[in-house]
Amino acid sequence: MVHSSGSPICHLYVTVGTSDSFIVHFHSGTKLEKPVLFVSDQITMLLSPNNQFNATEFHLTTKELDRWIDYAIITPSMPDTMYYFVVGDLNSPASYSTVRSIRSFPPTPETLKFISGGGWGLTPAASELALMAATENPHFIIIGGDLACDHGMK
Repeated sequence: MVHSSGSPICHLYVTVGTSDSFIVHFHSGTKLEKPVLFVSDQITMLLSPNNQFNATEFHLTTKELDRWIDYAIITPSMPDTMYYFVVGDLNSPASYSTVRSIRSFPPTPETLKFISGGGWGLTPAASELALMAATENPHFIIIGGDLACDHGMK
């Protein structure tokens, strides 16, 4: 499975690990030879070997799915800082995802911003609402509804 960007990555998302870490998950339809995560607070230094982390990989096969799932942990060193990241196969730069970003937690939990929603569907109004929510600069966005189900929006 290769997507229009040329990357075999079909899903890429971030979850909270411990109180000071994030887990970057990425899925592909084929096994990546050397799954990797690059992360940096400076976008110009992103692909430096110093910013490279090997990902852990496992194969998931169900009646409906045959997918390779990779993950790597980010432990940011500076609070409330934007970190940029790219995932893919180290041996194939064409496989790299687009640059994504995540902001580390603020120094005190009182300043965390949350946004939640669900049941939006894939409509122009939902896209407009998501863009409007993003202008609030949240640390977390919690989505419920069909997108959160195991079968998603097939």
